[in-house]
Amino acid sequence: MDEHWLKVLDISPAEIDRLMILPGARYLGRRIAIEGWYYTHRGADLRGLGVQFRLRRLKQEADVSIELAVKGPPETNDGEETRSSWRQQYAGHNLATAGTLLEAFGFVVHTRRQKIRDTLAANPIEIQIDSYPGIPTYAELTGPLVQVTSILETILRVPSERVTRLTASGVFAHYGVADSRLVLFTAESDETKLFR
Repeated sequence: MDEHWLKVLDISPAEIDRLMILPGARYLGRRIAIEGWYYTHRGADLRGLGVQFRLRRLKQEADVSIELAVKGPPETNDGEETRSSWRQQYAGHNLATAGTLLEAFGFVVHTRRQKIRDTLAANPIEIQIDSYPGIPTYAELTGPLVQVTSILETILRVPSERVTRLTASGVFAHYGVADSRLVLFTAESDETKLFR
């Protein structure tokens, strides 16, 4: 699938509330990336190619799953930037076993991250609100570019300097935060507090 996305930096609770009044808007829930491992390969610098290859252990309510995701490099077509992506979730929670398998095929972890993601949907737009330690919360709007731009201009009315196409790593760099190790919580008990 081709994704057209824009990020809104430093999004406020009031701006998030405005997103909820979009026609058909609904809250899809909170997911926590308890662990996120981003890989490169011994034989090819995936980051240098603009390819993202990641493995995550996700928690949504009581469910825990493993997600394998691959995103292709950004491409520009007719003036619009798109990015191909593929995601697959698996039942279970043993990230170490999945990671060992990837390492056997030559993949190497270069970054570890944790985050909290709240997701809203207002067909055909998906809005992901991401919280990482050390930087302000930001939102990513994904969908047809014309509709994403319309929401930014008419609903959120955010100044253009807060709108960006940066990747998450680019956002960390914007705020001067190293993205190699971002940790929100250190114990299972800390995770459960986020769902209360």
